[in-house]
Formats: sequence, C-alpha cells, structure tokens
Amino acid sequence: MNLFIELLRNIYVFLATFPYLTFIVIWVLAYSWLKDKKLAVRLTTDLTTFFLIGSVAGLAKSVFGINFMLWFIILLLLIAFGLIGGHRYQTEKKPNLFRVGKTVWRAAFLILASLYILLLMVKLIGSILG
Repeated sequence: MNLFIELLRNIYVFLATFPYLTFIVIWVLAYSWLKDKKLAVRLTTDLTTFFLIGSVAGLAKSVFGINFMLWFIILLLLIAFGLIGGHRYQTEKKPNLFRVGKTVWRAAFLILASLYILLLMVKLIGSILG
C-alpha cells in the first residue's frame, strides 16, 4: 500500500511540475476520447486546476518560503464557495451547489494559472539577478 501511495505522489508531483504541459496532454487525451472540443476543454480545465494548486503552492514555497500556501489556497476556495453559495441562496433560495462548485473551481483555474506565471517569472528573475 505504501508503494502505491508513493507512486501516486510521484505522478502528481511530476504532473504538477509542468501544469501547462499537463494541460496539453490531458486535452489531447480528452479530445481523442470525447471528440468534442468544448467538453474536452472543460474537463481539462477541471483536472488541471488540481495540479495548479500544488504548483502554485510549491512555487510560493520556493520563492517566498511560505510553507502553508497549500492550506491557504484550500481555505480561499472554501471561502469563495461559501460567498458564492450564500449569494446564490439569496437570489435563488435553493442554489445548485454543484454549479457553485464548478464556478469556484473554474475561477480558481484562471487565478492559479495567472499566479503560476507570475511566480515563475519572479523565480526566474530572482535566479538571474541573484
């Protein structure tokens, strides 16, 4: 069992190290399987967000020495879910929590992808200058 968990961990670390490459690979696989570009992009976005969380947390730890970034990202996702869910409750009285989750998860993809690029640039400039 330990070997299986270690294998899953290593696969995650490898895929999270290169999230944009992971995005492309997952998209190619999803498109070849589903034959629908729109659905393939949605599925790829949802899966890549999972890897971007680890990437951004790892880069933040590398650049700034922040060890709790993973938990901070998860906390922000939960807060966003609560805020959007509360807003939808006020407007709809019976919100679809699955849609709220998809909204938060896809917004997280956009934010984390931007943060990844920003942190990668900071890391590269820091290594060039220092």
